[in-house]
Amino acid sequence: DKHWEPVKKVLEGLLLAAAKSVDTQKLRSALAAGINVDAVSGSGRTALIEVATAGHVDLLTLLLGSGAGMEFRDADGSSAFHAACAGGHAGCAEILVKRGCKTSQRDGGSRLPMNHAKENGHTEVVDLLKRMKMVIRVSEDAKFTGDHTRYIVETKIDGDLVSTVTHRYSEFDNLRNSMLELQKWRADVNEFIFPKKQSITAMM
Repeated sequence: DKHWEPVKKVLEGLLLAAAKSVDTQKLRSALAAGINVDAVSGSGRTALIEVATAGHVDLLTLLLGSGAGMEFRDADGSSAFHAACAGGHAGCAEILVKRGCKTSQRDGGSRLPMNHAKENGHTEVVDLLKRMKMVIRVSEDAKFTGDHTRYIVETKIDGDLVSTVTHRYSEFDNLRNSMLELQKWRADVNEFIFPKKQSITAMM
């Protein structure tokens, strides 16, 4: 009969309060107890949004490691990435970008995260967003001895390796199409051509 709903709300409230007050011990305890990491407050804010607003890198990383969703928005239409950029928290913003958040998402006032950073004079965040560049390196997996060619795909953002995947050549079309769906990187992907099957290496 859902008699547990009031208890659930109280527990989720404790998690959200711990995030808002940046109380590391209480937040860890709430997560360890299995409280929903994506619990939403009455104003639509999640623990990740609260931590991004505070600019706490360690707790942001903890929440993301616990499966926190990056695309939740509060009542104003702001996501955790909006909050990080608006507050000038370059460390949090960089982590969210490299985890694949939607950087082109607009808030309820149709403003981009970049707009928030500029309006609040956060030049470090503005410079960070400008230099975020995705580079893909595709090379043949020389150690693979199967009956088909296998390729190693390394993805770097701002010089940091964020992904390493192996693929058959036949999977490249799917890979490319998936990457083209990420609006932030569409221009970067379009700029390069995936290797032909006879290619040994290709720098992208």
